[in-house]
Amino acid sequence: MRRIISISAALFVAVVVSISSAIAGNLDFEQGKAAHLQKDFVKAHETFLRAYNSGDAQAALWLVSMYAAGHGVKKDLKTGLEWYEKAVSRGNAEAAFRLGQWKGGVWSSGKQREEVIKWYRMAAERGHKKAQKDLQYLTQKAFDEGTKGTSAGKANAKDAAEHLKLLQQSAEKGDAKSQLRLAELDFTGRG
Repeated sequence: MRRIISISAALFVAVVVSISSAIAGNLDFEQGKAAHLQKDFVKAHETFLRAYNSGDAQAALWLVSMYAAGHGVKKDLKTGLEWYEKAVSRGNAEAAFRLGQWKGGVWSSGKQREEVIKWYRMAAERGHKKAQKDLQYLTQKAFDEGTKGTSAGKANAKDAAEHLKLLQQSAEKGDAKSQLRLAELDFTGRG
């Protein structure tokens, strides 16, 4: 009986510590935003670091912008990129989308496009709407190249198949452009 009580007490303490840490992280995040808006970048940097270390992945996005602009820290794009990756590792869809943009966005091609698609796919799977649209656009480029029989297109068969899947999903959700695109592909024998 004593063992059950001590296990229950230990679980209770763990839950309380976890909740306290989350609350502290959120408080640090809000304090970091306030300091940033007041242009107290040193304080903002410190509080965003505490917030991130308390589990707030959103704080990493603010740290990215601080390193990119040199606010309160030495301007360092490489460190900014590392903060994007840290936010993605904690499940932040916006960070994955922004990494895709950083790598070239919808204007990318070849190997660069593959990297962008990787990040957009990750963001789209986490529900990021703009990433879903941009991923559909990028895979459409691959699909169009693939159905034209170009050597670049043949290498993008996976992306072409993904494009059809994304198009079908959007069409099923009632997206008129996707429905029209599917009808066009079907009519031309490419769907």
